[in-house]
Amino acid sequence: MLANWLGYAWANGETGSLPIYTLNCTIPPSSAAILLLALVIALAWSVAGRTLDRRRRNDALLRKAYIDLLTDFPWPVCAFDSQGLVAFWNRECERISGIQSNELVANAQLTAEVFPAKKHPASWNTVENVFVLGRCSAQRTVRWRKLVVSQGNWPTWLVGQDLTAESYAGCNVLTERRLRSLFSAANLNVRLIDRQQQVHFEHTTEPGGPTADSGDASRIQEVFDSGQALSLRREQAERIAEIELLPLWEDNGRLDYVAEVGRDVTEKQLAERERRLLERHQRHDQKLEALATLAGGMAHDFNNIMATISGYAEIIGYGQDPHSQIGQYAAAINQAAQRAKDLVRRVLLFSRNGGAEPRAVAVAPILMETVNGLRAELTAATTLELDLDAGDAMVWAEPYQLHLLIKSLCENAIQATSAGMVKIEAAICQQTEVDVPGRCVRLRVSDSGVGMDQATLVRIFEPFFTTKDMGRGLGLATAQGIVNALGGEIAVRSQLGHGSVFTVYLPTVERPAASGSPLAPLAGAGQAVLIFDPQIDVLEESCAWLRAWGYSVTAASDQLDLLELLGARSRPWSLVLADPGLPQDGAEDLTRRLVALCAETPLVLMSYYVDSFDPFFLKNLDIELVLEKPLDQDKLTTAIRFAIPARCV
Repeated sequence: MLANWLGYAWANGETGSLPIYTLNCTIPPSSAAILLLALVIALAWSVAGRTLDRRRRNDALLRKAYIDLLTDFPWPVCAFDSQGLVAFWNRECERISGIQSNELVANAQLTAEVFPAKKHPASWNTVENVFVLGRCSAQRTVRWRKLVVSQGNWPTWLVGQDLTAESYAGCNVLTERRLRSLFSAANLNVRLIDRQQQVHFEHTTEPGGPTADSGDASRIQEVFDSGQALSLRREQAERIAEIELLPLWEDNGRLDYVAEVGRDVTEKQLAERERRLLERHQRHDQKLEALATLAGGMAHDFNNIMATISGYAEIIGYGQDPHSQIGQYAAAINQAAQRAKDLVRRVLLFSRNGGAEPRAVAVAPILMETVNGLRAELTAATTLELDLDAGDAMVWAEPYQLHLLIKSLCENAIQATSAGMVKIEAAICQQTEVDVPGRCVRLRVSDSGVGMDQATLVRIFEPFFTTKDMGRGLGLATAQGIVNALGGEIAVRSQLGHGSVFTVYLPTVERPAASGSPLAPLAGAGQAVLIFDPQIDVLEESCAWLRAWGYSVTAASDQLDLLELLGARSRPWSLVLADPGLPQDGAEDLTRRLVALCAETPLVLMSYYVDSFDPFFLKNLDIELVLEKPLDQDKLTTAIRFAIPARCV
């Protein structure tokens, strides 16, 4: 129609009345459509430049025809009046901007919003510009060309070309690269799936990483049907994955795609499992610590009771014929008390968690005692055999360490043997299969249990590694730590289905020289001895010993009484024997006051907590002797010989 009209205009010589319009740039061949549209606009407005009579007859009809033509034109076309307001806004402009013509035309506020100062054609330096048009929900990239018409009420026209598709093509490449970088950084495997289960986008951070398998097609369809996200969990080949199926809604409310996001959470799950295991071990250790504290307190009280029993038994037997009935009774009571003391000592070692000083320890007695205690854990189908050929060999260790080492190895063997035999051997050897120089004690624990494969064998000494449902994984790790601390070596042989053999080599030490017969107490001649002990029963026992030996004893169970007796200087003291208590309970302050009051009197301290005293503190106060309680005849004799020379007795 446009071509026919142009032919008609040219044939009738009507082109001479066309107004002149100016384009300030050369129009490229690719813009032929824009040139054509410009001619349409020029021709449409040429009607306004005809003679007054013709304009009166035809203007209304022709103007409406060309406005209708521009309204339905497939490219965006708009016009501005002389005041700079939008006067014309075709349907394509409405479509790409989302702004209706009746909203925008002659609306100064909305015109300023759509065409702000930098976008308004009045501010252009060229006839062409590219900018985004429309509201946020429907923004499009448009290339605009300005046409300035010399006549008419709408002098400025804009003809546009929608470049959004081209922009999207470039942006899509950039966006996809950024998305893939983001997915890789987040260690995600992502797929975009449509309703036909076709994959439109796929990013794999880790080859073979977590994705939904073919069996999950129904779950994907479930997301399409319900519009709700789903979470899946996969465990395969020692790997754990979490997969999220997320619906992707379009602006028009359609659900055309589901995003499948997979994440490998193996390390996270392992870390969480280890954290829970550590928390469980921590709670267990706290229970053990509380139990040790309780056991330590009970052991001290029980130790005081047994010390009183054994002390009075020794007093009864003192000076009696060992073969007499009274002497035998006293000896029996004392032996029973000593066994009880040994039991208490083990409890105290447990409460201190092995805090005793290392010393030469005989292997055989501790081995027999530990094995006898383990027999209660045996099932009816399991036997425990002990082959003891270590003689009087001794190792340098804490008794608690040696006991725990043997117990850990034996319990491991017993738990691995549901029916069979566990054998414990101890012998002296010179040549070992490991690097421990000199004479050694060889401890060997073997069982006929299930054995271990190579993968388990290389991990058995790792902390918290266990193959048992209820195990803590600390037994063999503890055993290895003790062996290393004692300068020994541990070796293990095992075969699946044929049991295991653990062999420990510990260097021996020479037996300490015998100290001879116990010191005979020095008979006293009425020398004054002052004893302070808050525990009255222990105090009375010590007083009974000293009085039996001929000393004049004054007892005090209260600190104020003690300080008053020393401050009064009512008599010269040959010995002051005092228990100041615990350092954290003011023992150091009391000790300083005793030293000040006993400047010319021998002072001997006694305590259940000898190790808790600072050696430098004692040295600075010139305190030379601290006896470990409970006291016995030998310890009291040591104190007397220290304070009262034999010539003065």
